[in-house]
Amino acid sequence: MPTFYPENNTPDPNDSSEKVLQKILGTLQDGSGGGGGGGDASAANQVTGNTSLASIDTNQGAKADTVATTDTGTFSVVALIKRGLQSLTSILAKLPTLVSGRIPVDGSGVTQPVTASGTPGAWTNRSGTITVGNTAQVASAALAGRKYFLFANNSTGDLWIDGGATAVVGQPSIRVLPGMTIIWESNFIPNTAISVIGATTGQSFTAKEA
Repeated sequence: MPTFYPENNTPDPNDSSEKVLQKILGTLQDGSGGGGGGGDASAANQVTGNTSLASIDTNQGAKADTVATTDTGTFSVVALIKRGLQSLTSILAKLPTLVSGRIPVDGSGVTQPVTASGTPGAWTNRSGTITVGNTAQVASAALAGRKYFLFANNSTGDLWIDGGATAVVGQPSIRVLPGMTIIWESNFIPNTAISVIGATTGQSFTAKEA
């Protein structure tokens, strides 16, 4: 079967095989080889391809790209990845060394709960009964160094106590119901005399101080 070539590059019957090959290659390079189109390896298509490759290089980035300076600026993907890796490195550098596979917690900058220990010592008994009903009496005299005072109503009727003033049945004295206990301690405690009053003679109370 005879072989046909485009008009401009038709081989001469006397051409050597090398000359024929050259003409065929020339046909492919200039796009005149019949059946060709926009996808041929023409100079124009090569320029377009090179432009596309350059665009990819700009957007994707190259190994030598400088680290991005912000997270939202116009940078290549490579530059942004470098920024992310730098940030990750900084975060990892701030983490403490694991202890038994766990991150140790430093509580030095945190206010820690404080457990107050009581001061050991002996207290003084001030217990007694109402001497005369509806008449105030001193349950405990003034004590400058008082650190603790307990008062418990052992009777079946109300008792009223006050610190620094004579107790009365009602305000501003403090009502102590039957079976109720009141304790004053280190947060605040009156160092004045403690007065008590009850409606009935013989009402019993327990009072202790230190």
